[in-house]
Amino acid sequence: MILPSGPKLVSVNLTTNTVSRTYPMGNATLSTSLLDDVRFNPDSNKAYLTDAGSPALIVLDLATGATVRVLSNDISTKGAMPVSAEGKLLHNSAQGGFQYIYADQLEVSPDAKWMYYQPSNGGMYRIETAYLDQALHNSSLATTLSSYPEPFALTPSTGGTAIDADGSIYVSDTDRQNIERVCPNGTRSVLVHDERLLWVDAMWIDSRQRLWMPAAQLNRGTPFNNGSEYIQKPLHLYTIDIGVGPSPIDHA
Repeated sequence: MILPSGPKLVSVNLTTNTVSRTYPMGNATLSTSLLDDVRFNPDSNKAYLTDAGSPALIVLDLATGATVRVLSNDISTKGAMPVSAEGKLLHNSAQGGFQYIYADQLEVSPDAKWMYYQPSNGGMYRIETAYLDQALHNSSLATTLSSYPEPFALTPSTGGTAIDADGSIYVSDTDRQNIERVCPNGTRSVLVHDERLLWVDAMWIDSRQRLWMPAAQLNRGTPFNNGSEYIQKPLHLYTIDIGVGPSPIDHA
């Protein structure tokens, strides 16, 4: 755990450049937790976070600060395989053995009805946000939530995702250096293939209908190669026109 109250989510007012609020997450995290991504539901004033270190989802009430940990060690948050890249399973040099990255990427549909999520090794699920929101105040539902996730798309080992205004999700394929588009009905297609798109993470869609793709080459770093580094510098940030803008509830 970091800090006396565990990790925290910080809200920053970009107009005044000041911290407007902090949310201690200690009540919903474990000593092995690694809070990864966060997405928001303006309809219910909730935030959803993934725990990549100890598989689970976390629901946060942005008004009260209340949290609940759900789907702990569920197949949808844990997955069954280590993460891979460039066709190889990753090993953790410090701890030994294979590298598992649990619940990682998540997106909320433009109508805020669905939350999509997956472990980093792939296999995307979805769950209605209404069930997640109710779990904050219904402990019985919180403990039986595993019956509500639905398999959505057979996605590959993934570095990052983004969602557009039409509800299509963009997924980076760390093995094949592809960016895939997953339509709202779960069908997949390759948007672009380029060997330079290695471990694309933290993708972003701007108002000019461009998808931004930072190629981090994470798998070539020292943590996964017994202290050696194979990253080819400089690192690059790529863009591609996709013909649609960002989800209106994701960002402007």
